[in-house]
Amino acid sequence: RAINGKPYLEKPELADRDGLSVRITPAGTITWQYRFRIDNQPGRLTLGRYPDLKLADARKLIPELRNSVANNIDPRVFWKQRNTFAGQTTLRDCCEQFLSARSAALKPSIVAT
Repeated sequence: RAINGKPYLEKPELADRDGLSVRITPAGTITWQYRFRIDNQPGRLTLGRYPDLKLADARKLIPELRNSVANNIDPRVFWKQRNTFAGQTTLRDCCEQFLSARSAALKPSIVAT
């Protein structure tokens, strides 16, 4: 907390545990990262910035990421799939469902094509 937003000229990366580390820019921006090896190649995944992502929350994410490595799934691919909105209802879907259910009761001037 004391480093956040203040000039920082020491080591740019500090390790926590289980592959979780923090990178600190010279301007004092703190970013959580997960370091891993998959197919014997090192990799790094940015999880988020402090204070948006607290230490306890970052630590809670690590078991999921370690599990993906154990299942030979690249954590970057896992993270992208986990955080996308694929399959969720969009505004377009809501509007189309509303119009299909209610368009007969609406005035023709209200229903746009």
